[in-house]
Amino acid sequence: MAPVTSAHGHRALQCGLHDCPHTPAFAFTQPLGTCIRLAGRMASDVYSPGLFGVVAGETGVSSLGGGLRLRGYAIEELAENASFMEVAYLLLHEELPTSEELADFLSILIEAEELPPLVSELLERLPLHVDLMEILRSGVSLIGHFDLHADGDDAGAHVVKTQRLLAVLPLLISYRWRLANGLSRVQSDPQLGFAANLFRLIHNREPSELEDRALDVTLTLHAEHELTPSTFAARVVASTATDYYSAITAAIGAAKGAFHGAPNPEVIQTIQRAGDPESARKWVLEALRSGQRIMGFGRRVQKSPDSRAEVLTPLCRQLAVARGLEQFEATALAIELTLSEELGILPNLIWPASRVFHYLQFQPELYRPLFLVRRVTGWSAHIIEQLENNHVFRPRARYIGMSQRQVSRNRR
Repeated sequence: MAPVTSAHGHRALQCGLHDCPHTPAFAFTQPLGTCIRLAGRMASDVYSPGLFGVVAGETGVSSLGGGLRLRGYAIEELAENASFMEVAYLLLHEELPTSEELADFLSILIEAEELPPLVSELLERLPLHVDLMEILRSGVSLIGHFDLHADGDDAGAHVVKTQRLLAVLPLLISYRWRLANGLSRVQSDPQLGFAANLFRLIHNREPSELEDRALDVTLTLHAEHELTPSTFAARVVASTATDYYSAITAAIGAAKGAFHGAPNPEVIQTIQRAGDPESARKWVLEALRSGQRIMGFGRRVQKSPDSRAEVLTPLCRQLAVARGLEQFEATALAIELTLSEELGILPNLIWPASRVFHYLQFQPELYRPLFLVRRVTGWSAHIIEQLENNHVFRPRARYIGMSQRQVSRNRR
């Protein structure tokens, strides 16, 4: 989508659909008038369900062409050479941190590692059957009430808010999950790294070096992935000039949905149903013939192999060996090979990430909430970027209802 200038001098983008040469896709700027009327004449016959394939904005946060890059860095290099906290800093500040900058960044997290008493009380009073993602949605909204600078809308204020959420989200998840399972509360350990502390908050023990590394890499690989539904929701809400916590709450609501990508217990169930490595091929072929969907394969936006899955798979196999689950992992490999040979379909990140969570002994109800912890950095980076060059999202809809009708005065 190439930059264009409207009749009023507003910078916008060509719509790019059917090589439209004249209609700005982002003509929703002030002042109102001709620009808005031009938007009303956008190619009315062009409709893409779910906005699939439509370029809805510009971003410097991440790119998907030629493999995922965050701020220009290949995700493979970041997973190999940077910690999740360094990647979080990169997303928020656009550069990787020096050791001093990282120490300052972490110090703010340590200071914020405490739940307000009223939030803890809410976690205790809500019914135990309430879904953990719903708990987090309500918890984040409530935490916003205790932020004395909640209405601050500059980039610096949003960075601090993100650090605050990075500190308290693991506490929210741990306290509520352990409470629901009759387990005692675990306090955060400021001496541990982020991934190790997250692991400890769930299991009440420190992770091994391999467990720490596997979780940290998984956090990094899930930190950001361009305009996913939850990220788009955050940007749309932020574009209305509402507060930061409203935008994050909207993103959580989107991420809760079953169609939103995240580590999924269904992957584990699939491998268990396939049996052993010898029977896996037969099971997959029968599943395909019956039209059954196999979770963790294929990509909605990109057609190239998911390099994130390639990065995580070796750690996944090491964890399987450490847990004595080599046959389970061999069955997963047999499923991969069958789908590759029969359909040319390769796994996406959900396939190995779900197995990593299984080997780390996280319960199924924790998979999606733990995804949220890492993705909040990407959401925040997009919110900050949206507000730096804001355009309110206001697309059109194609009307498919009844044609023009008249109200009959005799209808009674």
